[in-house]
Amino acid sequence: MIAMIKAKEAWVDTVSDIANIVECDASYSFLQLVSQIHYTKGSLKSYKKCVVRINTANDFQYVNPLQISVADSNEELMLHSVVVRRSGEIIDKTHEMTFSELQREPGLENSVITGTKTFIGHINNLQIGDVVTYEYTTINVNPLYENHFEYMLPMSYGVPIYHLAIKVFYGNNERHCSYRIYDGTNEVERTYINSEGVFSWEKHEIPPVLLEDQIPFDRNPYSYVEFSDSADWTDLGNILKQHYSFKETYRTNSLQDYLNDIINNCTEESSIIEALVAHVQKNIAYMSISMSEHSYIPHDPQFVIKNNYGDCKDKVLLLKTLLKIKNIESTPVVVHSYSSKSTLSHLPLLQCFNHVVLSIAYNGMDILVDPTNTNDCFTIANYAEPWFSTGLYLKDTPQLKTLSDKKNSRYVRKITEHIKIKGDTASMSIKDEYMYHAFPQVAQRHSTISRDVCKKTYLDFYSKRYPTIQYNPRYVEGKEFATSLEFANHNFIINAELLVPSLWSKDGSNNSTAGKAEFYPLDLLEIIYRLPGTQRRHPFSWPHPTEFLFTFIIEYDFEATMGNLDETIENQLFKYSVKTTERNFVYRYEVSYQSLSDTIEPEDFSEQQKMVNKFIDNLGFTITKPLSKASYSDTNNSGQKESENNKDGYSVWLKIFLGILFLSILKIIAQIIK
Repeated sequence: MIAMIKAKEAWVDTVSDIANIVECDASYSFLQLVSQIHYTKGSLKSYKKCVVRINTANDFQYVNPLQISVADSNEELMLHSVVVRRSGEIIDKTHEMTFSELQREPGLENSVITGTKTFIGHINNLQIGDVVTYEYTTINVNPLYENHFEYMLPMSYGVPIYHLAIKVFYGNNERHCSYRIYDGTNEVERTYINSEGVFSWEKHEIPPVLLEDQIPFDRNPYSYVEFSDSADWTDLGNILKQHYSFKETYRTNSLQDYLNDIINNCTEESSIIEALVAHVQKNIAYMSISMSEHSYIPHDPQFVIKNNYGDCKDKVLLLKTLLKIKNIESTPVVVHSYSSKSTLSHLPLLQCFNHVVLSIAYNGMDILVDPTNTNDCFTIANYAEPWFSTGLYLKDTPQLKTLSDKKNSRYVRKITEHIKIKGDTASMSIKDEYMYHAFPQVAQRHSTISRDVCKKTYLDFYSKRYPTIQYNPRYVEGKEFATSLEFANHNFIINAELLVPSLWSKDGSNNSTAGKAEFYPLDLLEIIYRLPGTQRRHPFSWPHPTEFLFTFIIEYDFEATMGNLDETIENQLFKYSVKTTERNFVYRYEVSYQSLSDTIEPEDFSEQQKMVNKFIDNLGFTITKPLSKASYSDTNNSGQKESENNKDGYSVWLKIFLGILFLSILKIIAQIIK
């Protein structure tokens, strides 16, 4: 629908007349931001007012074109006014505005459709020095608001703001509602207006938030305030659990036939679970139609079966339903896919979650399953459970639980490089194992691209360490690069046979007679990285949970001493150890690494920076081998040629000298005979 021009509703509270702020510090472009929320049973209204002064040409972007977004198709937009103040003159642009309506789906590339729309309008003839004020209200009617109110409002931005004002009307004054401020300096004021509870907050001269790279997802660098009328997480869970309840109406003949086709002749409970999980993961396409109530309410299982698609909510309810028909109990668990750790610090909010998984009861265990993972190769015996810090279990009495950090929830990779050195050449046999959470990632990657592309990608990666590397030509096609799945161990394995024709590089100066070869776990250095050399204002994100096991086995045919490089370091961020052995011209170098945390706090950054950089600097080893000058090219070869030329010159002069000497002796003998 096209935006309507309509007057402000009576509940909107006028905040600070514009005349009071226009003459503020000229460095401010954003003079005023006003956010007011009005909750009534069944609907949520949001009023916005923005005042922008165009100080430079760059400031035009904030108001022209004017962009206003609505969350879904059920949300209504009402434009109140667009006014320009220029040298004391007030120019009303409201009725000149024409808006284009664009369907903009930010999650479309991930098969998520929310119904988000953006209205775009142009303000004609703006000039430097103009002050633009625009006001609008959005109205969202959603079944969610029948029994629940929550909202989150920002209190800081990426630009400086002269005046910020927030006001929240949360219903009658007997209604419970809590608030919590994150990194704010002012307390929220609680008052009552016409028997309605109201929260208010104002602040002037708010500095911009200066962002840094690698801020953890669960550490919002912006100040904000959140509101919720749920007394606790159980209260919030009760709102959700009713939508995941099994209904006897689901027991239809068609659904029973659908179920029987999936489980076929499975009789054991374990095989039934495995068959049902595999079917929902692999045969139901992922598509999220998250508009209106379906932003948090799943579609009926029959809808999912008929259309053969669904999102996480839909797949969870379908899987739960199929399991229930076979008398297997399960519990939906709402989580956040990448910042669930922070959930414990929030008020009970649906916004704390963006994903649903299923906990299946089996043999005294609770197995956490993500029905949207298409490459799990799910087996109960050895399964990589999804890793989340916190989850809200939607059981009879919903409960927010901290989830354990299980080994099979970690990203684990094991690489063995067996290298045989003969002369200038090295042959390499590589076994690359991806386990637990590393498994579905690499399995999906290799299933979506051709074998030739996989093969080239693998070779390109190793060429960073060995520029002349190639696949070993003595192996037939298909044997030099092979992949396999070990379902029993939940492993994806790559085996590669490679050849490095020119292993040695020059060691030291041009006159050196030694060559060197460096060996280091490049794959580990792709996971961990040097920390930037600056102090931090915000926490730093670190890859976690991750385990890495790397083994070099070097066979060589010359005298060499690599030495003992054993080392163990453990701190709050990670632990690693290096073990080495050297025996009978075989050198073994083993590195084990395990992350212990996903966050480095600003106050710990300098110390952890030293630890990480020390780890990287000491990682790997070098083999040095005496080489003949003939092994070198360019300078060394020219030196060799010079030596050979000198040798030939000396031979000529020696022949001349011996010739003269021989003639002299013959002359003396002839005189004696006479």
